[in-house]
Amino acid sequence: MMSNFLFVGNGPYLNRGCEAIVRGSAVVLRKFFDSPKFVSVNFDLGSGFYPQEVDPDITHIPVQLGFGSYTWFVRNIFRLFGTTWFPILEKQIPQSAAVLALGGDNYSLDYGRPELFLDLIDYTISRKCPYVIWGASVGPFAKLGPEYERYVLKKLKKATAIFVREDISFHYLVEHGLAETVRRVADPAFTMEPSPPQCLGFDIPEGAIGLNLSPLLAQYLPHGSSSGAYLSLIIACIEQILKQFGRPVILIPHVTVAHSNDYDLLNKVFDNFYRQGKPVYLLSSELPAQEIKWVIGKLTCFAGARTHSTIAALSSGVPTLSFAYSIKAKGINQDIFGHDEYTLDPHQITPETVTNSIGLLLKNEKEIRQTLSTSIPEVKERAFQAGAYLREILG
Repeated sequence: MMSNFLFVGNGPYLNRGCEAIVRGSAVVLRKFFDSPKFVSVNFDLGSGFYPQEVDPDITHIPVQLGFGSYTWFVRNIFRLFGTTWFPILEKQIPQSAAVLALGGDNYSLDYGRPELFLDLIDYTISRKCPYVIWGASVGPFAKLGPEYERYVLKKLKKATAIFVREDISFHYLVEHGLAETVRRVADPAFTMEPSPPQCLGFDIPEGAIGLNLSPLLAQYLPHGSSSGAYLSLIIACIEQILKQFGRPVILIPHVTVAHSNDYDLLNKVFDNFYRQGKPVYLLSSELPAQEIKWVIGKLTCFAGARTHSTIAALSSGVPTLSFAYSIKAKGINQDIFGHDEYTLDPHQITPETVTNSIGLLLKNEKEIRQTLSTSIPEVKERAFQAGAYLREILG
């Protein structure tokens, strides 16, 4: 059986969540296929990639998708005639056992209408190659109206299979007539192994609390995304954490792409506390996903906005608060705990609510760690089940 797989739809490694998805997917596929090779067609929005891939079995092909790029021009010209064409995929599909759509939430409305990713289904299936939406959250689409929802669901039905990572997506698709092709798995990032940093720059203090906040989260706050107001809110939250718990705080950037850079935001926060000599640390922007996961695994608890920063924490057995601006966080928490008590909606974020939620993690730390020690192996097994399902599909 051919064991070459084409990854599409994923972003650059400067988004460590995208990196974690690739690393975890490789782990899963190696368990079920002999010596697989991976070509990752990365959808680059001008963000850049790490210059060297440490895994010799993974080859990257970045594709520019911005307005006026070659791919954008070709795709949109063909759409005028009711079809589509992705030149870079034309060469790769014949050498691939399947096309796996990575990216986690491309088939949702989190980043606008998913027209590009729907086109990928049509394009791949028209070339007689299996197309699998891999470990994703899917939908819902109703807020753009019933006609658009029917249009998207009709497109999704063309996919060979849809492997979803949480129950909310699974039930949504089953209820809308896709029971035959949808399978319940887990995010492949849960299987990524941590790796000690080659150069951390400081010793991790005992009892530290980790914190990831992103520019993206500001867009979901009730008073808009004013950078000054958001920065003040973050500083106030950390001041309250330091005052109430007396524990050091480590700021952890997880996405450092140019248009949404956690490090730039958190560096401003760090400067405020550094000048005051307070125990707040900032993780380097250069660490890859596996090394960040190692650091997170050493923390007492963690609070994160980026979904895959929280997956790194949860899969390391660390009590975690998720700032839940989409279905992903609530779905993953429901999956692991059976409730979403350890999530906080953006409109709820204040210094008091954040501190209270972290206090709940610390109070329930022993119980949470025990729950994670039982549930995370089950979640990882569901992630590996995606490989079993794929092998069954490919025969």
